[in-house]
Amino acid sequence: MPEWASALMPTSATLDTLLADAIPAVGADAPLPGLLASVAHTIAGFCNERAVDDSEGWNVRIPLRPDVLEGTTLELAISSYWLQLRFLTTEPRSRRLISQHEDALCGLLTGLLNRQRDISIVIQ
Repeated sequence: MPEWASALMPTSATLDTLLADAIPAVGADAPLPGLLASVAHTIAGFCNERAVDDSEGWNVRIPLRPDVLEGTTLELAISSYWLQLRFLTTEPRSRRLISQHEDALCGLLTGLLNRQRDISIVIQ
């Protein structure tokens, strides 16, 4: 399994602090929960890999573990100029978490990516 893929599957030790994060109804200016920050760092790590960063484009479909974002699959499409994240979820809790922190997730990714890209986040 590639290193970037294993990062999407946290161990129980790394989830201890993440599971402590509740999903309250918060405003858009609230800090990004640890869970989504972890997802953002993992996505950026993949996008910043030399083989990915120097390529014409990638499309990846990753079912996320239930203890990361329950009932959610991430479809990631990247080119030299844009990054599209499509979160396909059947779980209201996962949808709410992503929706409430979409702007913060986009901002964090903007700062983490090696290359400036237009970022689009879609939740279905």
